[in-house]
Amino acid sequence: MLSQLYRASRGLATKTTRAGSCRMLETGRVRATCRRLIAIAAFGVPIGARAQQDPSTVVRKIGGCYTLTLGRWSGPLPTSTPEAHTPPSRFRLDTVAVQHQRSRFAVEPEQLVPGRMAASWAPLPHDSISLFWSTGYIGVTLRLAVRGDSLVGTAKAFRDAHYPLDPPPAKAAVVAARTKCAPRT
Repeated sequence: MLSQLYRASRGLATKTTRAGSCRMLETGRVRATCRRLIAIAAFGVPIGARAQQDPSTVVRKIGGCYTLTLGRWSGPLPTSTPEAHTPPSRFRLDTVAVQHQRSRFAVEPEQLVPGRMAASWAPLPHDSISLFWSTGYIGVTLRLAVRGDSLVGTAKAFRDAHYPLDPPPAKAAVVAARTKCAPRT
């Protein structure tokens, strides 16, 4: 069956006992993989897989306004323009898709400093999001996990040019608490 095909293709030794339709393989990881493959073949669903929410539901759930608290940076910012690397204290995650990328959504404020790119955010697996503000050359990215009505994670300052012996990118802890949105003007 599946375990025999896998075992034969990898040259793995097996014990002679059986557990369900998988032979007991020498490593637990391979044994677990074999069982998952059988479950997928039999039921069409991986064992331990959580039902994924519809992306539009996730976007509506996370979209809204937030007040951000930024921790201390882990090191020096990569440029002499700190305002380009510092996320705003208040922002709005919009539910309107960015025109050139349907999987990303608009953010207000659109820019931290004048530049070529508009800020955007995208839902990621496991109840998290990525968010960035960039001039096209320098900026800040946020990787945030949903925790109740808050977003918790890390901000990372970046620039497009890298040199030997550069320090690692500066990072800071971030907490964004949901807040009431101000009326749009």
